[in-house]
Amino acid sequence: MKKELVAVRRKIEKLIEKQNEIDEELKILRYREEELENEEVIAVFRKANISLEEVMEKFNHRKKEVRINHYTNMEGNINE
Repeated sequence: MKKELVAVRRKIEKLIEKQNEIDEELKILRYREEELENEEVIAVFRKANISLEEVMEKFNHRKKEVRINHYTNMEGNINE
């Protein structure tokens, strides 16, 4: 029985080591994926001749519009 327990514990240790290696590799790959996505976004902006500042300005403007519409709709529902 003791031999089997030792064998099982060794196998568990090896699997944990492999899992840690996989987790580390995944971390590196996810970071690289994010870098590549950012590069792709920048390439699209350049191709469309749009600056990041313009995109952020449009985004913030749209966000404000959505927020105003949301609160206007909420007030309309309360007054009904």
